[in-house]
Amino acid sequence: MKLLITNDDGINGQGLKPLIRSLKKLSPDVVTIVPDRERSAVSQAITLSAPIRMTKISSRTYTIDGTPTDCVYLTVLGALPGRLPDIVISGINRGANLSEDIVYSGTVAAAIEAALAGIKSFAISMDAYQGNIHYETGARFAQKFVRLLSAMKVPKGLFFNINIPNLAPGRVKGVKITKLGSRKYLDKLIKRHDPNGNPYFWLSGDEVLWKEEKNTDYSEVKKGFISITPLHLDLTAYEFIGKLKRTAGTLLTK
Repeated sequence: MKLLITNDDGINGQGLKPLIRSLKKLSPDVVTIVPDRERSAVSQAITLSAPIRMTKISSRTYTIDGTPTDCVYLTVLGALPGRLPDIVISGINRGANLSEDIVYSGTVAAAIEAALAGIKSFAISMDAYQGNIHYETGARFAQKFVRLLSAMKVPKGLFFNINIPNLAPGRVKGVKITKLGSRKYLDKLIKRHDPNGNPYFWLSGDEVLWKEEKNTDYSEVKKGFISITPLHLDLTAYEFIGKLKRTAGTLLTK
């Protein structure tokens, strides 16, 4: 089984080494391609206006000066010799990727790119940004999930988003299959001026407001459970097709 590891925290991301160590116990064929620096919140960006440079760090570890999506895309297009990976694992991310976060997340975007290519994939994130982060909990679970996923039949375009509570391995309450939650950031736009008098902006924000719902990724992770959310690429709002046809009938005629 060939595994590809990527992330958006870059080569110095603290969750990378624990993940590599854990997956190498499962398969000797583990390749790592990650950005050369942190590329959080770049979403599904690919590099089109500049060359992408790859650096070999070791026999099975590479960095690129591109995005997480670039890491997967280059692999799919044959930047490295050998066959395509059987599973792509993106993480372990510092900080959770819950609810609408998946739209912005470079971690999730790498899993999406793999799903587009018909490769099994999942993103995995820790629900902590600072302090003592229990990456080993996420690394152990990633190994278990790879075992499960290797035996699972997954349709093209489906992938998984996993969030891990920041608890030691023996303290996690269990695993829940969840849906996406919903949240609202209290964002602020801060305008300042440089020494030449030119305006510039900082994006800032306060605490997040979460919609209280049962069986969401957010609610279960906060209870101490690992959250697995199956996602797919078809964004069509099927329930709205009929209504749109009825209410917009005049637009559909010659």
